[in-house]
Amino acid sequence: ASSCAALDEATRAADDAAVEALLRDVSRHRGKHATALEALRTHADCAPHDRPPGHVGAYAPSARRARIALFHRKRAARVWTKKVKYDVRKNFADTRMRVKGRFVKKEDEDLLRDLLAVV
Repeated sequence: ASSCAALDEATRAADDAAVEALLRDVSRHRGKHATALEALRTHADCAPHDRPPGHVGAYAPSARRARIALFHRKRAARVWTKKVKYDVRKNFADTRMRVKGRFVKKEDEDLLRDLLAVV
């Protein structure tokens, strides 16, 4: 409960930039230091009567704005294009014969080429 009270006090006293810095520190230490996470844990596990008025769910309005802003920045930075790691493999795959999207065995490839040449 003391970490909840400390976080409440920090979010009430801090402006949006300070809350963003706190969130950055938490995300940087996530998974590395359990004690840091315990100390900076959000007060979601605090009883509802412990939360000051104006909170949305478990977060103060400024903390919620900071978390949503962080989410929007990370979403905007996502990479949706496919990157080819090995050009040699890509070129080889492009030259291989396919049937219904699957590669054809080398020995069957010659038979299919002869069959397609006849037709």
